[in-house]
Amino acid sequence: MKPKELGQWSAQEAWQPWGPTEVEKWDMARIAHLYRRVGFGASETTLKRAIEVGPDRTLQEILAPSVDIAPFEEESAGIAKSVKAGGDAKNLTTWWLHRMRTSPHPLLEKMTLFWHGHFATGAEKVLDVELPLGVELLQRHLRALAETALDRLAVQAEFVIDPDVDATAGHA
Repeated sequence: MKPKELGQWSAQEAWQPWGPTEVEKWDMARIAHLYRRVGFGASETTLKRAIEVGPDRTLQEILAPSVDIAPFEEESAGIAKSVKAGGDAKNLTTWWLHRMRTSPHPLLEKMTLFWHGHFATGAEKVLDVELPLGVELLQRHLRALAETALDRLAVQAEFVIDPDVDATAGHA
């Protein structure tokens, strides 16, 4: 049995929370896809845990990790300080890549990367490495957003179907 095509969904069905079915299972492929979307992938251990705890708990853990991030932030700040002391802003790229890969909050890192692409300039244009890092500024504001607005949003494990799309024509 294949999943429904877009034109086969009623508006009421389209806005229901996603849940596993016989056709759309909560399996390794789906979970790996989710972790690539909200971060930078996940370990096999993380994927297996997501199967065990299910989609709701997995999303809860992605959106609001229960891990204490203070030790990570201290380590990251120390690395950034060392890199800044070197005086070459281009070396901050290495710090940021390390941060994205090792963060206990990959969604925050992915959101920062997304917004950084809209607001920031390239390292080659940064003349003073002692200026506050744009990454740190974005993350401070993204955390505030997450603490106020995002916790009120209904989050689904799958894509939301756009009600403005004309399913019969295949375009908006």
